Amino acid sequence: MRRNSLLFPKLVKVNTLAEGEVGPGKAMAPDIYALVWDAVEDLKEREFRKWNDDCWPKVKMEYVPALPDKWREFCDGMAFAIPDKYMQEINRCTAAAIQEGQIKRVFDTVIREMCLMPRDSFVEVVFRLISDCLCVSECTNATEMNARRRLSISMLLYRFWMYQTGRGLVFNLARLNDDTMNFDMWTEFKRDIIRQQDLRNAEYDKMVVDQAHMEGQPVLQ
Repeated sequence: MRRNSLLFPKLVKVNTLAEGEVGPGKAMAPDIYALVWDAVEDLKEREFRKWNDDCWPKVKMEYVPALPDKWREFCDGMAFAIPDKYMQEINRCTAAAIQEGQIKRVFDTVIREMCLMPRDSFVEVVFRLISDCLCVSECTNATEMNARRRLSISMLLYRFWMYQTGRGLVFNLARLNDDTMNFDMWTEFKRDIIRQQDLRNAEYDKMVVDQAHMEGQPVLQ
């Protein structure tokens, strides 16, 4: 699904940095933030159901959330110690991404997607900056900490882009095609996301078949 205006989750201040937490600018005691997705995901679901009613009124599709329940809870539990300088750049790139996404481009698909690369880059910078501030006090070394933050980037990007662009683009926009990542949590997340994609694709395929049967059209196998 596509729209002209991107939907970003809200960064909500939770509290100040706790003793022992790891985060950029720790000496400045940055505030702790959580990403709140409720309004974004409620609107995505409403738009999905409207699209279903408008385009396929005779067939009802199951709405499949971006993340499986386990990872959605994990994502909702993440906290970020964000210094002011980070927040300024996050806000700047968010505004730039929204502005780029609102420009109407009347080109063929390939050229349009190329012209949207600045928008996509601004979005990625937003979530890379946020993930760089991830509180990971349970990690015992820099390698583990960096791996957790790398997972956060893909998790946030995937959750953001699902239902905001074409289904076939989300995996790559979320940088889930990075074959250099081989730690256990990454492998488990990627496996579960592929399963979730399969559920979503199965719903779409079932809808196409059901619609064809209702209209008496042959179904290609």
